[in-house]
Amino acid sequence: MAGRKLPTVNRKESLRRMTELKLMVTGKLYFCPDTLASLLQHCPELTSLDMPMYYDDRETYGSFLDNVVQSCPKLKHLGRNDPAPDHGCMMFNFLDFMKENTLESFYFLEYTEGPESVCWTFDRHKESVKSIILDECNTIGINFLMALIGFPALEVFSISLNPWTASQFQELKLPLTLDKAQEALGKDNIDFSGPIPYWMTKLEKFYRQNGALSNLRILELRVTVEMNVRDSNRRRIIYSDKTLVGMLTLEDRVTGRPGWSLLLQGLRNLEELHGSFNLDAMAPGFEFGQGEADWIVEHWHKLKFVELYTQLEEAPVIFPPPVQSMVQRLPGLWVVGKYKNPHWD
Repeated sequence: MAGRKLPTVNRKESLRRMTELKLMVTGKLYFCPDTLASLLQHCPELTSLDMPMYYDDRETYGSFLDNVVQSCPKLKHLGRNDPAPDHGCMMFNFLDFMKENTLESFYFLEYTEGPESVCWTFDRHKESVKSIILDECNTIGINFLMALIGFPALEVFSISLNPWTASQFQELKLPLTLDKAQEALGKDNIDFSGPIPYWMTKLEKFYRQNGALSNLRILELRVTVEMNVRDSNRRRIIYSDKTLVGMLTLEDRVTGRPGWSLLLQGLRNLEELHGSFNLDAMAPGFEFGQGEADWIVEHWHKLKFVELYTQLEEAPVIFPPPVQSMVQRLPGLWVVGKYKNPHWD
């Protein structure tokens, strides 16, 4: 009933079929320990946990982690898929609370080696751990690598370095390809209450990485097109049919429209934006509007050049009001609406 507060019902039965738990943290970027502990006490069969950030006094780690071990005695797969400022402190501490030689796999996104390496926490599980994956590391020390020598059960050990840690980049030019799901963006609204599709997480990570390059002056991102590829109507697909998905779109959760412009506000020194930003090729509902124009004016003060169309040189260009407002408010801004490279057609 509208306006009526419903009573809270505490669950008594265990979630006996739940073996895997991943929690997407938004807002304050951390979980209240009491909330998380009350959830996990109903998951005795849990074997895989994506460990969220627990942002609290580290002296309280012990009691909380002990509760997790008691509630979920079958845990053997740990992961961290959300980069967070705690550098995974709780996750590494949890290895000490688990029963010896029970960990089998470990995944960590954007690991950063601190002054005191945490690599030795794996030693308690050297007889059981089979897979350690450190994805997009910012830094990693030799001690971490040496600590894993002599792990008899280890089958997979993978380290990938974050190419974007070179924060002094001033110019970046990349050719890009879009998968079918990314190119179909806009045909269906996104249900933000459900699981985030994998193709969206890939785009978000890519835009977030670009937005971290605070010294970038020139950015060029072009969607590549294979020669002689045709659509369902047998029409040849050309460069002007493509636009980079969601980069110049503000998210609107009310209408179910994703967008990632906010992730790029760190590009405060951006002077030139080149590439596949064809406003005419954007899907319905994803048009470049006044809100997007206002956002660019507010965050990219130094912008002098932007490529917003991919029309043939002889085609007439009529700038819509949002683009005109950008030109009026950013002195010296040159908006390019035509191209003439024959390879792109």
